[in-house]
Amino acid sequence: MILTPTKDLPENFNLFLKHIIQEYSHYFGKYLDEYLPLLNPETYLQLLKKNNIECLLGSFPEKNPSALIISSCNTTNTRREIILLQYLKGNNPEEFYRLMEGLVRFWKSHHIQEIIFDIPTIPNLHLPEILCPLSFQIVPRLIMVKEQDKDHLTKIKDKNIHPLSSNNFSSIISCLQSAYEHIPWKYLHPEIYDSYDAYEFLQNLIYIQNNTSFPTGFQYKQKEQSVGIILGNLTGNKSATLFHLAVHPSYRRQGIATILLQKWCQVLFHRGIKNIFLWTQFGNPALKLYLKQNFHPLYTYPACYYSPQKVLS
Repeated sequence: MILTPTKDLPENFNLFLKHIIQEYSHYFGKYLDEYLPLLNPETYLQLLKKNNIECLLGSFPEKNPSALIISSCNTTNTRREIILLQYLKGNNPEEFYRLMEGLVRFWKSHHIQEIIFDIPTIPNLHLPEILCPLSFQIVPRLIMVKEQDKDHLTKIKDKNIHPLSSNNFSSIISCLQSAYEHIPWKYLHPEIYDSYDAYEFLQNLIYIQNNTSFPTGFQYKQKEQSVGIILGNLTGNKSATLFHLAVHPSYRRQGIATILLQKWCQVLFHRGIKNIFLWTQFGNPALKLYLKQNFHPLYTYPACYYSPQKVLS
């Protein structure tokens, strides 16, 4: 199979889009409508305009590609993070195996030191079975959702809670990195352990907050330093996704994570947000908090990670 780099969508993209919607229906069930605004060609065309986005089409013969892979790269061009992986020939797993093996070996030969597959895929693709022999590590991931209603809201007023601000990025990044310092699966999230990625990630959230008035996060401050942080973004018309909830180790067991989560949920509810999604790991200590705050499991899938130096568990 030929892998061709491109900045254009293939002519048969509508067929890929049909498969994408089918997969999202498999993951999100009755919540699919919240994601449909994101599932259109214009969304992907805008994505491909970014300099750090790489798109590969897999074809044999060259026309009408059967594989579509979109990934992001870091500034040093040593990491690939898969954003989208679609394969139209579900009845030909051998070809898919050769495709993925060829792609991974190609990236490794070009000095790519990290490869992240943190996306749900249809089980019949057997991605872990393909990637494990190629030295990938597997982490079970969990998608959860909370259906908001006024009967389960907690009104939070705390003078230590502040909106995100670009004035103290260093304090926010320090809080995130300290909170995840001894968490092995932090390597699935470059915005946590890489300061440059963290800065870009926060800049984007601040931009969204300033231009849409959507509350992309709050920080809990003591002595002018961020000791707790919650970060998220709008997903659909009436839904949001929680990215990170973190508390500095020195300030844990004081209820800060609970207060931040309840505050964010409260503000989102009054802005018409009915559903909140999050991605987490089964070993995450915050899982008990999420369950207590009425998040319930929606879908599980394996994340796959490659690095010759870093270990996830």
